[in-house]
Amino acid sequence: MLRILLCLVSGIDLDQVKWESLLNANYIYDISPVPEGAWCGTNGGLRFFSLEDTAFTMGFTNVDGLPHNTCRCLALLPSGDVWIGTDRGLALLDTRRNLILPYTNVEDSVLSLALNGDTLVVGRSTDVYFILMRGTPTTFDDDLIRIPDSLADHGAQTLCWFEGRLWLGSSNDGLRCYEPASGNFFKVVSLP
Repeated sequence: MLRILLCLVSGIDLDQVKWESLLNANYIYDISPVPEGAWCGTNGGLRFFSLEDTAFTMGFTNVDGLPHNTCRCLALLPSGDVWIGTDRGLALLDTRRNLILPYTNVEDSVLSLALNGDTLVVGRSTDVYFILMRGTPTTFDDDLIRIPDSLADHGAQTLCWFEGRLWLGSSNDGLRCYEPASGNFFKVVSLP
């Protein structure tokens, strides 16, 4: 039996094998609604739920270019393209071409995303940084990545924009607020 197994696997270069994790998409971490349905970030990749079909009709996994199948957060662009934060980095779904574009400048776990105009804010467990897309979200070469000094050592499990301020939530630091115009950063509430 061992001889048969060795014959079967000998000569296979495992580095050349394309692996796919076959996970259920039963955990939905984030939802971005669109008129036809909703993009869902799941533990089994990025999925599209169609209102017309009342079913998941499209899905993208690591085989399609996602850095990881666990999609923790989404940010929907006005164009319909979708930023996806995964456990191993960031990617963009170009919806016109149904193509996943991995963002190779970010390879760590992305916990949260917040979009404000042409700026995508990325929250990780260790820091928060800004990606200025300069009007070309599907072209990464011209992006400006900036980590404000006051956010360099502060992670964010959740982010949102409200009235020009970036609100950050984390289990370590509680609720915090950042004012990009002034660069002020302050703690609002500490968790007990």
